[in-house]
Amino acid sequence: MTIRAERDPRFYFRFLLIGLGALAFGLYCIYDGAIGYPGKQERALAYQKYVLDDKNEDAWNAYAAEHGWSNAYPGAPKEADKYEVDVKMQFWMAGACGVIAFFPLLGVWRSRGRWIELGKSGLTSSWGQSVAADQVVSLDKTKWRSKGIAVLKYNDGTRARKFVIDDFKFKREPTDRILAELESQIGLHKITGGPPEGYELATEETPTVDAEA
Repeated sequence: MTIRAERDPRFYFRFLLIGLGALAFGLYCIYDGAIGYPGKQERALAYQKYVLDDKNEDAWNAYAAEHGWSNAYPGAPKEADKYEVDVKMQFWMAGACGVIAFFPLLGVWRSRGRWIELGKSGLTSSWGQSVAADQVVSLDKTKWRSKGIAVLKYNDGTRARKFVIDDFKFKREPTDRILAELESQIGLHKITGGPPEGYELATEETPTVDAEA
């Protein structure tokens, strides 16, 4: 019998949101640095020239209409040094957002089409890792109950390696079946960090004998 567990899109959805959110904020920073801040500074300088310096509000109204601006007060212009720093800061933040967005989006991209499978030849994966039952040294279930992670330690004939079974990254029901079947293949004596699958349920359902009966 072959059991395959495909990747669980719900696990990667949060990383997709993080990546897209960082990317969107980075694009907003680019807009501010390239268009938003320069446009606001240009309007403020024009208002200062026509209204505050020349006292010619009609000229300001005409200039604003020519450029498609509101003739309302646009605020005071920034000092040249501060304006330059603020514009550069927008591009710096955009670069930082790009780095932040890259890694979660890369993880989502690389996860496409991933699966793990247990068959007669052992445990295999879509990324080419495989392990036969007789290669298994131990199955560490320390994090299985809390995080859904079981670490299979094995020797491929040349070196010690690990195969991680994660029922958050892969669909839970087939992943749990893979783990239970794998335990029966490798032998219970190789399981560490927790009981084999089904042990707790079997224990709870075992009837107790009334000592007074």
